[in-house]
Amino acid sequence: MKSGCSNSLTGSRIKLNFILAGLNIDRSPVEYLEAVTVPKSSLKEHLDRLATHAGGGIILSTCNRTEVYAVVDDVEVGIRQLKEFIGTIPDSAPASDFDDHIYTLTGDDVATHLFSVTSGLLSVALGESQILGQVTRALQAAGEAGTVEPVLSRMFHAALRNSRRVRKESGLGRNRISISSLGVQELQNVAGDLKGLSVLLIGAGETGKLTARVLRRYGADDIVVTSRSMNRGSILAEELGSPQIPFEQISNSLSAIDVVITSTAATDQVISAEAIRAAMAIRPD
Repeated sequence: MKSGCSNSLTGSRIKLNFILAGLNIDRSPVEYLEAVTVPKSSLKEHLDRLATHAGGGIILSTCNRTEVYAVVDDVEVGIRQLKEFIGTIPDSAPASDFDDHIYTLTGDDVATHLFSVTSGLLSVALGESQILGQVTRALQAAGEAGTVEPVLSRMFHAALRNSRRVRKESGLGRNRISISSLGVQELQNVAGDLKGLSVLLIGAGETGKLTARVLRRYGADDIVVTSRSMNRGSILAEELGSPQIPFEQISNSLSAIDVVITSTAATDQVISAEAIRAAMAIRPD
C-alpha cells in the first residue's frame, strides 16, 4: 500500500512507503522479546527517540509483540533506521544475533499484517479482543506525541474499523477467548477444582483484572491481590472482596499460596527462584 503527498514547493508528488520492523513471540526468543517491551510509562520517551531515529511512527508493544510502523520515502534507509531504533530499546547491549530476530515488512504487506494483528488473527488466543484496545492506545499515544503521519493514522483507523467488521460478521472472538481464559483453563486442567485453592494474583492492570474475573468464573474463591500500584491493587481487591498484600511482601507470602499468577508489564524479575525454593521448603505438602 502506497500513498502520495504533494510537495508544496515544487508541486511534485512524493511517494510514501509503509514499513514495519519488529519482534514477536513466534519468531523471537522470549528473553529478546522481553528486552524490547515498551511499558506504557516510557512510551512517550521511546516515541520521541523514534522521531529522532526515523522521523516518527507508531510503536505497538504488547506481551506478544513489539512492532514499529512508519511511512518513509526511502524503504532501505527507513528499515535500517527502524532496526537501529529497536536495538536501542533494551537496557543493555543486545546479543550479537539480536538483529537476526527482527522481521521487516514493506508496502501492502504492512497493511495486511496490521489488519491481521488488529483482528486477532495473529494472537496466541485466536480472535482475542484485547489487541483492539492495544492498537487503539498505540495510535493515540503516537498522535499525542506528534510522531504519526496522517496516511499512517488512516491505515490504523482502517484496520480498527475492519477488525470490528470481521468480529461482527464472522463471530470471531464471540466466546471472549483471551490469554487469561486460556491460562485459567490450563490451571483447571492441571489442578482440578479451583475452589479452595489460594491464588496469588500479581498485577492489577487490564490483564490482571481480566484474569481475576476468569478465576472467579471458574470457581476460585480464595484470591489474594498484589500490585506495584497500591491504588489499582486496592480497587481490584475491593471488586473481588479479596485481601491485598504489599508488593514487597510477595516472597514472605508464598508458603501459604497454592497458585501464583503474574499479570504484570514488569521487565525485571518479580519472584526469584530462591524465594520459591524457600517457600516450598516450609510448605506442609
